[in-house]
Amino acid sequence: MCYAIVVSLTLLGCGATGPDDGDEEEPTEYELSVSTSPSEGGSVDPSSETYEEGTEVTAEATASDGWSFSGWSGDVESSDNPLTFTINSDTEITANFEEDEPQQYNLSVSTVPSEGGSVDPTDGSFDEGTEVDVTANPAEGWKFTGWTGDVESTENPVAVTMNSSKSLTANFERKEYKLAVTTDPSDGGSVDPADGTYK
Repeated sequence: MCYAIVVSLTLLGCGATGPDDGDEEEPTEYELSVSTSPSEGGSVDPSSETYEEGTEVTAEATASDGWSFSGWSGDVESSDNPLTFTINSDTEITANFEEDEPQQYNLSVSTVPSEGGSVDPTDGSFDEGTEVDVTANPAEGWKFTGWTGDVESTENPVAVTMNSSKSLTANFERKEYKLAVTTDPSDGGSVDPADGTYK
């Protein structure tokens, strides 16, 4: 006699879990590193910061007094200021500055009268802000009486700050000498000229 045995197997499967629509992917962030060259040449706004990928950033360089912005270098090269670019990776930029040539001003000197003496230094050009000590040198038999022009003073030497072109005149006059005459004895005669002041 034959028997048929039927075994029924029930397979329990694990149900697949679908995506959780509530989980959002975190945005990628990149670092912006900013520097200046040289450091005293100026500043940049913004400074180093972190930005999400795709962010449009505007960086502006501001030069210090006596300096000028010359351009950007690094991962972005440009002469634009302000500079606008898109962050798609870690980015390094450097704002470059150049020191300005100093403004120069002319110093003109003269003497009145011309034979009364000399002035040191003579005419010349000086950087803005330079303090120049100007000295009047009287000739023999003359004396210095004062400065006229853009600086009026009796100081000698006189300190002149070159914040503009300047003209100075050193004025001189002859020294005076007194002549005193006497006779001995007083009734013995006379002298011509008598007492007086002479230059």
